[in-house]
Amino acid sequence: MSWYGKMVQHMLPYHIETSKVDDQYFKDLWLERRAWKIMDDCAKKFMRKKAVKLGTNIRSRLATKYVYKGLNACAKYTLLVL
Repeated sequence: MSWYGKMVQHMLPYHIETSKVDDQYFKDLWLERRAWKIMDDCAKKFMRKKAVKLGTNIRSRLATKYVYKGLNACAKYTLLVL
């Protein structure tokens, strides 16, 4: 799941609550499944749920370790896009 976590970190907008993210982000993330060797859509719901959880965790970590302290997270989290 570490590769998937990096993809979630890179593709999902961290400035929007995960529950409010547009479906297109999840569709784009799902299109990356070739790397997972998943040939059908049976795991799509599970992987979306996992992406929401990962995205929420990333947002929480960014807020507590950086935003609330007035620090910049981009040096550590190089996949963040401003």
